[in-house]
Amino acid sequence: MNGDIQLESEFNRGSKLTFSVQLVEVKGDISKKDDTVINPSVKTNQAKQDIKSILTEKEILIIDDNLVNLMITKKILLGYDVNVTTADNGKKAVELASEGIFDLILMDIQMPVMDGYEATKTIRETLQLNLPIIALSANVMDVDRTLSEQSGMNAHLGKPIKIDELLKTITSFL
Repeated sequence: MNGDIQLESEFNRGSKLTFSVQLVEVKGDISKKDDTVINPSVKTNQAKQDIKSILTEKEILIIDDNLVNLMITKKILLGYDVNVTTADNGKKAVELASEGIFDLILMDIQMPVMDGYEATKTIRETLQLNLPIIALSANVMDVDRTLSEQSGMNAHLGKPIKIDELLKTITSFL
């Protein structure tokens, strides 16, 4: 964002973090929902309706231990009439997946209790479920993508989430 970050710290006194970023001024009323701002790839009502027709009433499980990431992903999907269930670790994901009601799982990788790789292996091997599992991770190196694939995941998306990429990937599996 063409910015700068500075940190000053003094032992037993505290720290001071300052940053600057270059922002763009937005003119007009930004309180109105505008899909072209929220999702640049969905520029028309018809495109949104096409995506919605695929996603409506689908059951998607989102697993992420970061509440902000979880809520953002959930909010995106609720805008397309998806039924969303959430969990904050891999063990809960396995428990919920065992119910067999989900059409797709969005799985974080690094979580407490059980990570996304282990949860996916358990879903594939123990539960023997073949539903699509998409990794959502800040780790996007080739080795990370390979580990996702080896654990049984169908795709690997980077964080922060790009809405158009998320929707395109989900709809490709549904």
